[in-house]
Amino acid sequence: MGSGNDFARALGLKKDLTHLIESTKQALKEITVYTYQKGLVLNSLDLGFASWVINHVEQSQLKTKLNKYHLGKLTYILTAIQCLIKKPAFASLCLETEAGEVLELRNQFFFSLANNTYFGGGVMIWPHATAYLEQLDCVYAKGETLWKRVLV
Repeated sequence: MGSGNDFARALGLKKDLTHLIESTKQALKEITVYTYQKGLVLNSLDLGFASWVINHVEQSQLKTKLNKYHLGKLTYILTAIQCLIKKPAFASLCLETEAGEVLELRNQFFFSLANNTYFGGGVMIWPHATAYLEQLDCVYAKGETLWKRVLV
């Protein structure tokens, strides 16, 4: 889950209501939406670190307080540091390509599929990703040690 701000940012949508209304008058553009067993993927599907951080930020009272001062993004940084040091989150999964090849990924610290350039409050991680193409970018890393997790 999330607020959708990263998705809107990647599509070039502005927060200004007048600009949003004007953009609806322009020609429609088709975007790619992915589905999986539990729902839709509009922006990214994250496991491990990214998922842990986003989940904790969305439940954070600190974010609500910092948002009052337009510092909500700081919550992502503080929560990420907490995850790196205290509670590393790992995930294991299997990916199947359209050709039927199966890739098994065990104990991944970071895993993300995305069709958008941003995640986690505006952090650009996939500069060429776009919802306008039928393509998902995949980023994953093990991060076995604290230093390797920091590098991820």
